[in-house]
Amino acid sequence: MLAMGDNIGALEMCSKCLVINLKVFGEEHPHIGDSYNNTGFVMFAMGDNIGALEMHNKCLAIHLKVLGKEHPHTGDSYSNVGLAMMAMGDNVGALEMHNKCLAIHLKVLGKDLPHTATSYSNIGLVMEDIGDNIGALEMHNKCLAICEKVFGKDHPDTGDSYSNIECVMEAMGDNVGALECTTNILRFVRRYPFFQCSRTSSNH
Repeated sequence: MLAMGDNIGALEMCSKCLVINLKVFGEEHPHIGDSYNNTGFVMFAMGDNIGALEMHNKCLAIHLKVLGKEHPHTGDSYSNVGLAMMAMGDNVGALEMHNKCLAIHLKVLGKDLPHTATSYSNIGLVMEDIGDNIGALEMHNKCLAICEKVFGKDHPDTGDSYSNIECVMEAMGDNVGALECTTNILRFVRRYPFFQCSRTSSNH
């Protein structure tokens, strides 16, 4: 339903799922965390950032208690809390959450996996928002390196990384570097007619 744009219907289904899971599994089961997480995604899509933050914080609390502080799902929860905070303008809090997510991903999953690349990208976007273009460029370049290694040079996620780097270079006045990124992006547009560069943070 969410993919079809029926956010109200999706929210209703998530609420029903949460009620069942609470009855069957209790309040501190990973499935309850998943239900809160999914509800948060729907609220985020509906623009209810306060509600989304509440749901993702509940999910995070469960993951910390049940799965531990160094589990990938806990890292994902930190990231989702960070996304909600960024949407609300709390970039300091968002940066803290995304850095916690990155630390977990690096320790548990390793430095060359897509989840780690997403963490670098999200940190880069927050840094852009706070005006730290040098830090943002470093993060987006790390994301690009992983995407090229894991997905190859012609994957849409690699194209998104080029897009992020292009925007930072433009903000820094590096028109030559930005033009080089634009040339790479055009390659994706020709290869994938429906390719659109993503300029939003990614959830897990």
